[in-house]
Amino acid sequence: MGNWTIAVFELRGLSAVIAFRLIILWLILFFAIYNRKLIAANDQIRIEPFLTVVGAAILHMAGNVFIVIFSQRFVKRNLYFLIFLFDVALISWVIYLTQGFESDLYLIYFLVIFMTALSRKPVNTFSVAGLGCLMYGFIFLKNNGAAELLNPSVIIRFPLFLIAALFSHIISSNIEGSKEDLTAQLKQIEKERMEVDSKLRFATLVSHELRSPLAVMKSGVNLVIDEVAGPLNTMQKEHLEIVRRNMDRLHALIDNVLTFAKLQSGNSVFKIKEGILNTTVREVCEGYRYLAEDKKITLELKLDPSLTNVRYDKDKIIQTLHNLVGNALKFTSRGGITVTTQLDREADCAVVSVKDTGPGISGDDMPKLFREFQQVGEKESGKPRSGTGLGLAICKEIIEGHGGKIWAESAPGKGAEFKFSLPLRGSS
Repeated sequence: MGNWTIAVFELRGLSAVIAFRLIILWLILFFAIYNRKLIAANDQIRIEPFLTVVGAAILHMAGNVFIVIFSQRFVKRNLYFLIFLFDVALISWVIYLTQGFESDLYLIYFLVIFMTALSRKPVNTFSVAGLGCLMYGFIFLKNNGAAELLNPSVIIRFPLFLIAALFSHIISSNIEGSKEDLTAQLKQIEKERMEVDSKLRFATLVSHELRSPLAVMKSGVNLVIDEVAGPLNTMQKEHLEIVRRNMDRLHALIDNVLTFAKLQSGNSVFKIKEGILNTTVREVCEGYRYLAEDKKITLELKLDPSLTNVRYDKDKIIQTLHNLVGNALKFTSRGGITVTTQLDREADCAVVSVKDTGPGISGDDMPKLFREFQQVGEKESGKPRSGTGLGLAICKEIIEGHGGKIWAESAPGKGAEFKFSLPLRGSS
């Protein structure tokens, strides 16, 4: 069966045909009742035209009943357009017996043509248009001479049937093409959503299954290191410290995987409230002050005093700052790190910058920075990078969840600067 559709109501097939024919019936009754041939000179209803309208309404309703009873045959044989041929004949009959060629009912022809065009079969559309044109011409010749047919106000009406068929077919094709594109997009979105949900369920399951035994192992290692089970020599303590550090690294990996999965699936809740961003930045940086001193590098803060209240999720921005400052500290062996906040009045946002004097990032690595499970900078540092490769990807999800942007500026040997912006009005 052709894909019959009324775009406004998103109806298909049988329902669309019946609904449209009811509209036609209402229009027939409306135009026919309010025309001069139903009213006699003494303001009485003229019986013959009135019975014509009533008869047309009965036949029209009988057609709907016929469609319902034999719907399966109509579907299998694609016979819907026959109903519209019948409607064209019915409209012509009402026009002929009421107001004639001058009747405004002829406009209903074009509605029938448009509905037929939704079958996406040009032969059906032009068949209905052709029948309407012939019957309309017959009505004219019945009441007027053939010579009057050349009158411009008369002859202009007949090409309109074919023009209506052509434009209706074009519109129908565009509607159907748009529907197919939209359907394909919705299916793709649904597929991607299911994939993301599947990843989240997997990450949650793995995290749960790994966290419990990891917590037990870590507790046991801590007891041994604290010499609860007996004294340890120096070598034993060193080996156990290596185990503990790797267990902490595994725990961080599990947390990052779960955090990233939640952010990517949209299941992470952003608790956005008004806060003082400078205070949050200062608190995070103070936690790295002693680590910077141990590496003999500087950690400088440049906080814009004009930057007051900003709407943001404090915990998630703290996580972002930990990732950025922690990375800068990890990759900087000399010089220092500068953390800056700035109010960008033109863009109506707050900008936070973390700049280091480390080895920098090559042009080839720049596009990989915010992708998941990507690690960069091995060429510049001369040694492999540790970590999960999720830190910057998590930062990107967090900042974009606020409606902001995150980016990096760097060149080999010139350090790196990571910046992110937060809209002052926050994300709703």
